Amino acid sequence: MPSSIEDIIKQETITTLFQPIVEANTGTLIGYEALSRGPDESPLHAAPALLSAADNAGLGAALRYLTAKLAFERFVERKLSGFCFVNVNPQTFLDGTHTVEKILALLESVQLSPRRIVAELTELVEIEDRQALKEQCNYARQQGFTIAIDDIGSGYSGLSLWSSIHPDIIKLDRHFAFDIDQDTVKRSFVSSMVDLSNQLHCKLIVEGVETPEEYQTMLELGVTQFQGFLFGTPQEIPTVSHGNTKQLKGLRQPVRAPIERAKDISYQAPTLSPFTKLAEVEQAFQNNPDVDTFVIVTPDNLPLALMHRNSLYRIFSQRLGRELNERKPVFRYAERNMVVVDENDYLDAVARQVNEGSNENYVRQRFVITRNSSYAGLGRTRDLLHKMTEFRVKQAIYSNPLTQLPGQVPMSEDLGSAMDDQESDFDLIYFDLDNFKAFNDKYGYRTGDDAIRLLAETAQHHCQRKFGRLYHIGGDDFAMVWRGEAVEELGHTIKAEFEREVLGLYDRQDFEAGGIVALDRDGKSRTFPLMTLSVGIIPRQYTRNNTEYSLSKLAADVKKDAKKSNTVEVWKDSSCSGENA
Repeated sequence: MPSSIEDIIKQETITTLFQPIVEANTGTLIGYEALSRGPDESPLHAAPALLSAADNAGLGAALRYLTAKLAFERFVERKLSGFCFVNVNPQTFLDGTHTVEKILALLESVQLSPRRIVAELTELVEIEDRQALKEQCNYARQQGFTIAIDDIGSGYSGLSLWSSIHPDIIKLDRHFAFDIDQDTVKRSFVSSMVDLSNQLHCKLIVEGVETPEEYQTMLELGVTQFQGFLFGTPQEIPTVSHGNTKQLKGLRQPVRAPIERAKDISYQAPTLSPFTKLAEVEQAFQNNPDVDTFVIVTPDNLPLALMHRNSLYRIFSQRLGRELNERKPVFRYAERNMVVVDENDYLDAVARQVNEGSNENYVRQRFVITRNSSYAGLGRTRDLLHKMTEFRVKQAIYSNPLTQLPGQVPMSEDLGSAMDDQESDFDLIYFDLDNFKAFNDKYGYRTGDDAIRLLAETAQHHCQRKFGRLYHIGGDDFAMVWRGEAVEELGHTIKAEFEREVLGLYDRQDFEAGGIVALDRDGKSRTFPLMTLSVGIIPRQYTRNNTEYSLSKLAADVKKDAKKSNTVEVWKDSSCSGENA
């Protein structure tokens, strides 16, 4: 084991851990923060001890460079998705250790785009030259980096630093998350920070969230982005899955109907290099009279900015505008503060993002749509509004009035589209309540409705937007189209959670008796067990190249088997597929 900080740096015996950062609204992963540790069972294992030893030995800069290098290498080796959040000491950002050029060189060596890097400037260090730091941050943004301030509220002049460098993200110190559900002062502070970040168009991430109560309180205060043990511990190979926030016990997002995705309104717009001269841009507009916006992209097709036709002519219409600017690169004048969404984002989430990126004097007409972070197309705000209006009308006609979930008609339409899509594999899951009639007869239709809503909320709670769509197809019957993984595990999870939560709807006498005495369909009195959930699954190998009629026959059989066995039943007859099913 290395015995000194010199040996640790020389031998690169640093462990890099990654902790997930998640978005509550979409249930998706934002990225991971890279955290460095010294050798196990060493006095220098903990990060504070490691950094302190390096600073005392005059090797702080060397250690910080090494930790950044290893973080980038391991982020790529593990094929992690989203952003890589790395800690940057603001002073080393200025003195040459972590200059933008050096970080860019490290990224180039591992073929990682700077657009996937969030540089977290710690607030724990006092900054003497704020203007120089601001200039360095602005230059870093021009290269594609995202700038964050870490540990807001725990160090030197956090709000002053915020106002100086205008970060894209602020991370609120874990102190404010601890027991916030029991602390009115902390709640007031976080509420103010949410309002301030919204006004300054800055994302807010809360660190150190560890309990469901802390998470729920943060949600109520308007926080949507989180980091903490509740969502995943720091690990060398992180295991967090998309939609992890949806799986938290007792925390439910509103029951809602899924709608179309960003890719459904995407169109192709031509691209330009960021170094294209404005005179060449003008010629490109003249050669393409139907084009009003070009997308500025990197050589590896990452979107950087938008250049609008009216913006170009506004520049040229100024006095000496053409003479002074026509040989300058387009990137200097393009719109960099653009809205970027993933092609699989649902349109209501896109609408929120477009709205958040606008102000009362300016409504964005275009937004960028990406596929795996690369440019895939543009979206028009007018098309978005049209689709949203169309969906709301259809939803009002075809949604179930009790749960507001789409019903049989939209399910049939969606199944038809899914089966026509040769690249779309999906599982089909059916949910049905057992012993519901006796419960409804005993407790009345209002409590019966509560049970149905509970099932809707439980299933929707796990129905991650990018992977599933839930339908209320009548009475106590629900169906889900699922494009994610581990469909059988999902079925068991929903069944177990519903059967646990529904016990709260029974009175004590029936709960202790384990059932309800009620009349059966023949009018005879008998005891019915407590309510359970049957789950029938048609795996994707049987939904592929099938018809809705064939699937309905498979569904009837698998639901019947699930009711008999009172378990999660998966259709396994390999002889049944396609039209012969």
